[in-house]
Amino acid sequence: MPDSQLTPNWESVEFENRRLGNTNANLIAYGKFLNGDITYYVRNDGKLVKIENGNEMILCKDEVSYLNRYKNKILFRKDEDRNAYILNLEGNIVTPLLNDIKVGEMIVFDDYLFYVNYTDHSYLHRYNLITHRDQTIISKPCTSFALLKDKLLVLEKKKLNIVDLKTNKNIYKLTNVKSFSVDKFLYIYGSDKIIKSDLNFVKSKIEANHVSHFIAKTQNGLVYETNKGLIYKKGNNEKKLSNNNIVISAYEYNNNLYILEKKLPNSYS
Repeated sequence: MPDSQLTPNWESVEFENRRLGNTNANLIAYGKFLNGDITYYVRNDGKLVKIENGNEMILCKDEVSYLNRYKNKILFRKDEDRNAYILNLEGNIVTPLLNDIKVGEMIVFDDYLFYVNYTDHSYLHRYNLITHRDQTIISKPCTSFALLKDKLLVLEKKKLNIVDLKTNKNIYKLTNVKSFSVDKFLYIYGSDKIIKSDLNFVKSKIEANHVSHFIAKTQNGLVYETNKGLIYKKGNNEKKLSNNNIVISAYEYNNNLYILEKKLPNSYS
C-alpha cells in the first residue's frame, strides 16, 4: 500500500463534480488505475470501465466517482443516488455497500472506508470492511478530509484538525484554512497565501501570495488562481495558463499538466 491515501482539495460546493479516486494513479491520470494487464478507470462521461486486451467493457453505466481499490474489489459511489457500491473484480458484480446511506467523499485506508455521511449531517464516518461496524469519527459537518499514514486531516468550518488515528485524539488544529492538499508535505490555503509545511509544523514557508483559489497540488507543482489569472508554479517559476471555464482541479501525467474544467480537460505540455 502506498504511504499516503490522498484526496483532491476542492471546496465542498464542488464535491459533486469530482471524478478522481484516492490512489496515486487516480490522482495523476484522471481516475485511471491499473490492475496487471487490465486498466480500470472512469471515463469523461463518468462511467466505470475496464480495458483488457484492447477491448473496453462498461462495468457501471451510471456516473460514478471516488474510486477506491481494496484487495480484489473496487469501491465507488454512484452520483445519481449518492450511495456507495462495491465491485468484485472476479465476477464484475456490483452490490450496494452501506444500506442506502448517502455519501460524499470516500477513501479506503487499510481495512476501513472513511466517508462523509450525508445522511448523518455530513459527519465523518469510518466503516470496517471486515466486521462491517460503522462509527462516527468526527461529529461535525466536514468540508474535506485526507489520510496520511496514521493521521487523519479534517477540514470543518475553516478549521483544519489533525487527528492521530491510533489514539483518536486531536493533535493539532489550524484556523482560517479554506482548503488543503497533502503529499509528503502539507499545503495550506488561507487568507491569500499557500503555505508549505511538514506535518509536525516545525518547518514552513510561503509558496504563493495573492491567491484567490487554490486549485491543486500536482505531481511537480501548484495550480492556483490570482488576480493575474490561472497560475502553474513549478519550483520558483510561475506560468500563466489560459482557461475558458470554471477550473475544477488539475493533475500531471507523462510530464503534461492537465486542467480539469466543467468540460473536457485541457493539456499543457
